[in-house]
Amino acid sequence: MARKAAAPLPACRVEVVSDARALLDMGPLWDGLVRRAGLDHPFQSHAWVRSWWESFGAGRRLHVLLVRAGEEAVALAPLMLGPARLYGLPLRRLGSLYNEHTPRFDLVVADRRDDACRAIWSHLRASSDDWDLLELCQVPQGSQATAELARLAEADRFLVASWRASESPYVPLRDGWDRYLMTLSHNHRAKLRKRLRRLERRGRVALETIDSEEGLDRALEDGWRLEAGAWKDRAGTAVRLSSSLGRFYASLARHAARAGILRLFFLTVGGARIAFAYALRHGDKVYVLKSGYDAAYAGYSPYNLLTGLILEEACRRGLSEYDFLGGNDEWKMHWTDKVRSHEWLYVFPGRLKARVLHGVKFGVVPRLARLPLYRTVRDTLAGSGGR
Repeated sequence: MARKAAAPLPACRVEVVSDARALLDMGPLWDGLVRRAGLDHPFQSHAWVRSWWESFGAGRRLHVLLVRAGEEAVALAPLMLGPARLYGLPLRRLGSLYNEHTPRFDLVVADRRDDACRAIWSHLRASSDDWDLLELCQVPQGSQATAELARLAEADRFLVASWRASESPYVPLRDGWDRYLMTLSHNHRAKLRKRLRRLERRGRVALETIDSEEGLDRALEDGWRLEAGAWKDRAGTAVRLSSSLGRFYASLARHAARAGILRLFFLTVGGARIAFAYALRHGDKVYVLKSGYDAAYAGYSPYNLLTGLILEEACRRGLSEYDFLGGNDEWKMHWTDKVRSHEWLYVFPGRLKARVLHGVKFGVVPRLARLPLYRTVRDTLAGSGGR
């Protein structure tokens, strides 16, 4: 008996979501795609994206690409279109929803990866008269979807380049607290024990966790006070100095609390909050976004003590990883020797202006950067806040 031929798979097509109201209505569909895609971080969740857009989206146009195979949603490319400058030259940037508060980005591909990426690229290629640069920022190295997008762009003779970005330290925790603790240097462990004993003389030391909307306003108020306290107020980078930053993290906290992934950690002494970590839990991993401590307790290294208590608690709960996010600062590397790499993908159309921009960024500037005089001028301008 002849075997019946399988029905052909439905073609992938792209819908463009450019309306903020439509973005808000996408919550269940969006998070369903993120779960099916198996992304191991919370920075493409609907709570994150809607909070980011509502806080930082002014002056840009939303350009979310939703890929469907037939009626089924299979992929997302959360993009935005807006003006930008590259080495002083104005351009139209189509790129990820990104600023310095976005730790990680990736395409969300739940099914039919090659077909979905081909549909996304076909849309981008067809609309390339509308943009001078496609820029995907802070993509984890090894992203298959982004690599496929780059391959398709190169095949169509677009100019493609990548830039290696910061490395983020993380701590694997699968072996449990005791075995992890023994991987730390003797000196680091001794300092932690000594500071903890000294701090305990001032009162009972404890870890406090806020993971719901109960007490959230007060917790955020205390958290931002601690985040500003050590040096960020003086540097002008504290969250409480920026209305858009405050709005973003407050909105994210509320949405994350309702989703059950918010974790605001405090180190307390005698009931007083002296160190703070704003974190999200995604699956069996913890991601720390913001931190701070009371400068009056600096001699006790309170944030290191808080980190130790969070790590111990994470092990007790069977979590697999603690991600510091951000750069590989020296103090973080006392806790781990593992880092996660990121890269930025740049795609330029073949037009003259785009070729000039590509040539400047990936030809002229790297050659200049090898000259001592150029580095001196660059560092001087950076130090004075100039660009």
